[in-house]
Amino acid sequence: MYSDNYNYAPQKFNILPPICKNLLIINVLLYFLTVVLQLRGIDLTSAFGLHVFASEKFHIWQLITYAFFHGSFSHLFFNMFAV
Repeated sequence: MYSDNYNYAPQKFNILPPICKNLLIINVLLYFLTVVLQLRGIDLTSAFGLHVFASEKFHIWQLITYAFFHGSFSHLFFNMFAV
């Protein structure tokens, strides 16, 4: 009736809840997209990174989008490690 084939432990990446997996994937993809586009002369950080409220570069969407932009690989790594 009972089989030894049942494994109740999560396997590899399945240990994370879906929202955490999605945040990790989105952040890593946006980091690499930022790096690649910056090499081509396109600065996403200027448009989507958070600027001071009184600045001409401030836009309302930056209150959300800044959370997905990271300054360096170590910044990205330690933030995603915390997630």
